[in-house]
Amino acid sequence: MPNINRIRVNNIKYNFGTQGYDDFSMRMYGKNTLYDLANGGGKSILMLLLLQNLIPNCTLDEKQPIEKLFRNGGGNTTIHSLVEWKLDDKDIKEGFRYMTTGFCARKAKETDGQDSAGMSIEGKDQSGSVTGQSAESMNLSGRDGASVEYFNYCIFYRDYNENDIVNLPLQNSKERITYTGLKNYLKDLSRKNLNLKVYVFDRKGEYQRFISRYGLFESQWEIIRGINKTEGHVRTYFETHYKTTRKVIEDLLIEEIIEKAFLVKTEQNDVNEDMAKTLLDIKDKLVELSKKKSEIANYDKETELMRLLESRVSSFLALYEEKDKVAGTLADIYVTGETLSRQGEEEIIRMEEKKEAMEHRLLLERKRIESLKIVKDQYELEGLMQGMKVLEGHVKKADSELNQAKAELDLKESMNDYLRYLEDKAQMEENQAIIDASKDANSDQLEKLHSYAYTKKQMDDAKLLEIRNQLEDRKKELEQMNREAETLGHVWEEGRTALAVARSHREHFTEEYHRLMEEIGSVRKEISILVLSDLKDLMGNLREEEGELRDKKEQIENAYLSDIRELNEKERLLYLEKEALKVSENSLEEASKKHEEYVVNQERLKKMVQVYGVKDASTLYDTIKNRAFKNRVAVSVLEKEIEGVNRHLEQVKEGRILEESEGVARVKDYLESRHGDFALSGVDYLSALPRVNREELLNRFPLLPYGVVTGQFDVVREDERISSIDLKNQAVPVFDRNVLESPYIPEDLDGVLLVAKDKSVFTEEGALAMETSRLEKKLSEMREELERLEEIGAVYDEDLDYTAKLTDDTFLNAESALQEGKEAVLEHKRQIQSLETDIECISDHSKNQREEADRLEEVLLTNQREQVKLAGIEAKSDLADETKKQLDFYEVEVKRLEKDTADVQSKKETADLKKEELESRILHMEQQIKEVLSDWENIYKDYYKDGKFTIVKYSEEQLRAEFMAAKAVVEQAEIVLEDKKKLVAALSESMQRGLKIIERRRVDVRILEQLKEKNELHPVEESFINRLSMQLSQISVRHDQIREDYKNKEREATRLEGRIEQALQALKERFGESAVQKMEVTKEEALQAIAEGDRILKSLQEEGKEFQKEYQRYVKNNSIITDLYKDVKRIVENEELDVANAQVLTKGQEEIREIFEESLLGYDKSNKALARAKQELLNYKTQTANTFFTMGAFELSASVKEDVEVPETYGDAKALLANIREMISYISLEKERVEQGIEDMQAIKNNFENQCIERCRDVRTELDKLPKLSRIQLDGEMIQMVNLTIPYVKEEFIKQRMSDYIDEVVNGADQFKDNHERMKYMKNRLLLKKLFGVLVTDMNAIRLKLYKRERMKEQSRYLRYEEAVGSTGQSQGIYIQFLVSIINYISGMYAPEAEANELKKVIFIDNPFGAAKDIYIWEPIFALLKTNNVQLIVPARGATPAITNRFDVNYILGQQLIGGRQQTVVVDYRSQVEQEEMEYENLEYSQGTFDFI
Repeated sequence: MPNINRIRVNNIKYNFGTQGYDDFSMRMYGKNTLYDLANGGGKSILMLLLLQNLIPNCTLDEKQPIEKLFRNGGGNTTIHSLVEWKLDDKDIKEGFRYMTTGFCARKAKETDGQDSAGMSIEGKDQSGSVTGQSAESMNLSGRDGASVEYFNYCIFYRDYNENDIVNLPLQNSKERITYTGLKNYLKDLSRKNLNLKVYVFDRKGEYQRFISRYGLFESQWEIIRGINKTEGHVRTYFETHYKTTRKVIEDLLIEEIIEKAFLVKTEQNDVNEDMAKTLLDIKDKLVELSKKKSEIANYDKETELMRLLESRVSSFLALYEEKDKVAGTLADIYVTGETLSRQGEEEIIRMEEKKEAMEHRLLLERKRIESLKIVKDQYELEGLMQGMKVLEGHVKKADSELNQAKAELDLKESMNDYLRYLEDKAQMEENQAIIDASKDANSDQLEKLHSYAYTKKQMDDAKLLEIRNQLEDRKKELEQMNREAETLGHVWEEGRTALAVARSHREHFTEEYHRLMEEIGSVRKEISILVLSDLKDLMGNLREEEGELRDKKEQIENAYLSDIRELNEKERLLYLEKEALKVSENSLEEASKKHEEYVVNQERLKKMVQVYGVKDASTLYDTIKNRAFKNRVAVSVLEKEIEGVNRHLEQVKEGRILEESEGVARVKDYLESRHGDFALSGVDYLSALPRVNREELLNRFPLLPYGVVTGQFDVVREDERISSIDLKNQAVPVFDRNVLESPYIPEDLDGVLLVAKDKSVFTEEGALAMETSRLEKKLSEMREELERLEEIGAVYDEDLDYTAKLTDDTFLNAESALQEGKEAVLEHKRQIQSLETDIECISDHSKNQREEADRLEEVLLTNQREQVKLAGIEAKSDLADETKKQLDFYEVEVKRLEKDTADVQSKKETADLKKEELESRILHMEQQIKEVLSDWENIYKDYYKDGKFTIVKYSEEQLRAEFMAAKAVVEQAEIVLEDKKKLVAALSESMQRGLKIIERRRVDVRILEQLKEKNELHPVEESFINRLSMQLSQISVRHDQIREDYKNKEREATRLEGRIEQALQALKERFGESAVQKMEVTKEEALQAIAEGDRILKSLQEEGKEFQKEYQRYVKNNSIITDLYKDVKRIVENEELDVANAQVLTKGQEEIREIFEESLLGYDKSNKALARAKQELLNYKTQTANTFFTMGAFELSASVKEDVEVPETYGDAKALLANIREMISYISLEKERVEQGIEDMQAIKNNFENQCIERCRDVRTELDKLPKLSRIQLDGEMIQMVNLTIPYVKEEFIKQRMSDYIDEVVNGADQFKDNHERMKYMKNRLLLKKLFGVLVTDMNAIRLKLYKRERMKEQSRYLRYEEAVGSTGQSQGIYIQFLVSIINYISGMYAPEAEANELKKVIFIDNPFGAAKDIYIWEPIFALLKTNNVQLIVPARGATPAITNRFDVNYILGQQLIGGRQQTVVVDYRSQVEQEEMEYENLEYSQGTFDFI
């Protein structure tokens, strides 16, 4: 807001023309000013006139309207009021530092109240301002009433001049300028004088909007006008008009300040009326929507009531469940008693029969123990005979093996002897040939040698071929034998393994057989039977008695098995039901939690549905999600904007008021790189110049800050490529530095307007600081906005998390899910209870069946114990027989395997010997080959000649002998014939000895000759001979042992035969011929029977005694259950309980008695609970039906009355429950049908509500600024003078509250029949201050606190607005502080880019010193005014020097009689202000007042 520099009023007459202001002015120079004027001297008129510059045609009170000056007798024609303002730095544009606002008015013409040049002022609004009512309405006060027309104007100038406030030609000597003349003069002035800017306004609204751009706000001056209606008391003003915090908020802040600010900013006239018209237009649709919503609410109410009814009916399920359970227990007890009584009687009969049967057992165990001894000996004899038979075969086999081994040994020994025989024979023949050859000639002998060698060659070749072939065959045979030996080895190992297994089995079956026989013996100890052969007779006697019991037992066991199968199936079903119950219980728990959340949150959810304007909760999540997304986008955009502002701020702090554009940067880079020209941006060029030069350049070149300055302009201008720079749709002016620095000033271009920053930002010294401050403030506000958006985003996120789970179908259907879950759990429990009952009954029945089977078994054991045990003996005997067969089998198998293993071992040994023999033969053949080759080389080769010689028909031995003989002759070897003859004789004798040895062994020499012919005769190693000899010895020992065993068994059999014969003879003598009978018993049985005897008979006698005691106990216990059956039978018949599905219990008698007593109490309790529930259901049914009838749901009411009947059974309750749910479903369908038709209407309403909410939120935003904008300088620090706390409604409830409020307004408007009245009502209800109440929980709960400054700073504190009182003077001080805070707040609202305390402000207060004359009260006030740039203008009377000295400018005004009237003039003037500028005075005019300037 600017300060007041000077004021002027002209041609004012008042008090019926007796007093006036002719052409009056005062100089205040923006400082605190006090002017002293006596009461009646025209203080109020002057104040009223000055206010016309701010609030045209306003009044101070009803007694002082502006039109009063034009009433008959007043003498006024055209009046003038002017105020010269010293503008804020931020508002100075193009150097225009001063703005004069003017008000010119005259009495309206009586013809039409309006002319072409002015406005018609025909009525007054509540504030005293003229609105637009008819001219006639202004005359209601009397005949002297007058209507007024006026206009306002503004003149801007840089310095004092001939058209400033003082020199504006309003009069010339005695002539006054006319209304139309001034208007025309001003219009001409705006065209002719370019050093001035002149604006003329015919409309009040346009004028006020215009001056608001320069900090002159209607709301501020309305406050000042209100304060000055009564003399001197700011406190009186606030306490009269804004007595409470609520009045401050609603009437002052919202109505007078915020709402008017909105109108100015948006350039709208009356938003409230527009909204009222809109609401009136859509009223019918909103009424219909309200009805539809009412229907939906009714459906919700109907559903709620039906849900309650459903819940009550559902409770019957549990009640009938409990009653049926107790009744079932009683029925089970009844059936149990009946069954057990019947079974008891039958059992007693059976036990008596069993007792009689037991006596037969003692007659069967008195027979033939002595015969068993004979049987034992017979078994032993039979065993011996079988053993002898086996041994006989072994003896024969051993004889054969012994003969074979002996023959093999003889043959091998004879082969060696025969080979020695052959050697002797060869030597003998050789020596004999030598003897014979010695008789022939030498030449003949040489020829023979050649012939013999040739023959030998032929024979050796044939022999070698034969030997080699045989050698190959023997090697193959050896390989075969090796494989055979290996196979026999494996077979032998397997045989040994099989033998070990067979021996193990034999041992096992031996042990098993003996075990079985011991067990049979143990069983036989318990019965009176000696031998198993007696079983058939004994069992034949008892089988008839046993038959009936056995059949019964079989039936019971079959029933038991059937029970077990059924029990398994029931337990399977029970498991499934329990698992299903767990699932249902988990679901119920979840549903219960969701229902609890539903109950807790359903109201909030409904409010949120209204807040976000959605159809229902199902679409709420997506709506919030979309808004959250848009909010995030807004946050992102704002963050980028903040980043840009931050960057700009940094540049400003570096001294660059204007951010260098990308285009400027590109042009600079081009000039520097292309032309080597260090170009400057226009901003940088300007910043280097003095202020005066900057201002002059900017006037000449307003585009300079947005361009580039170069010193090579001519070169650049000729550069054709400069236009190729990519400026991205930007234009960059290039300036010639030489031109800029030239003194030549070019003519201004007409018709060109530069829309850009004001030149002052580049010329004023404080421009950088102001721009920095503006950017910092903008950045702060943007950050606050970002914080607000982030807070909104957090709310959205919170609502998203909240609605994500609450709008799920499982949540929305929580109530029905809970009910269904309860029923599902109840049904599962019912099934489980039924299955558990069935299982218990079946288990008990199966247990009884098992016990009955065991009892029958005991009866059989008692009455037929011997038969049962004999059957066991027979079974074990059969098993023993089978085991004995296995034992016998393995006895034979062991022997067989022993024999086979021995055979295999023998074969393996034979094979090993055969291998050894083959190896020897192979070695022999290889040696033969060597010998043949060696003989040829050493003996025959030298006499061999190629050619054809006669082959001699000699044997090999003969040939050798002849050859050697001939050789000896040829070689003339010395031959000792006598020695040769002796040698021949010795060799012949040796040959004969060898043949005799062979003959003694009984080996045929022909066999040996055949072997030789086959070349199979070979020497046998001595070791091999020894092994054959050892094998023969082993076989011989085995042979002798087998023969000895056979002889021993033969002697034992003879002895047993004699003993058996003697025993049979003794038995016949003792018991007679009939005693000797064949007994079908085994040896072991016979042995056991002999050992048991008397013990078995004693055991049977003891069993009979024990059974007699058991019989007596059973009869006693049966009488107890019979008595219980009689008691429960009486109850069942009296209550007519259904026992068709009852089960037999298997509890003990005492436990059944306890269950019976508990069931009686439970049955009575269930009946009482059902009676209460039935009565409550009847009552609630009636209430519900009546409620439905009252709501207009007649069909539903009738349905409840007729269809809802008290259920008498569990089935009735389930059927009724299903019917109720069907009715609920029908209601839901009807609700959906109605909802489908209201979407468009809801959208219209939502749009209107959102407008209202946005208006309220704007108010909230502005109110939130109050504490911050109320900061003022006190004692060197910023103090927040106002603390405001408003209890806002939670965001999620605002929408619903606004919806309810609009519904209330619409419904209230329907009370008026006339649209005008409706419009009036709606406008009142839609006042912004009333709408704002929707956002506040309680307007009376708003807390406004004011800072109260005390003399001692430490005692300063905040007081509630209503409590901010002390002495009258202190209260005045607090309220003045509050007034300054409010003025700061208003300035900050309109100029958010600047700090409010730095802006200039003006306050008029009429004589504030009446109640606060003490200087200590005013000292802090003056300090406050100074530090916050507040100009205080005070009309006063009689102020003390201490007070007047605190003012910079003091006027003493008085009245002088001039021209027949008292005119107000300056009597005295004192100023402490150093004048910045000389007054401009036109000598043609002079002021008709005292002027001491």
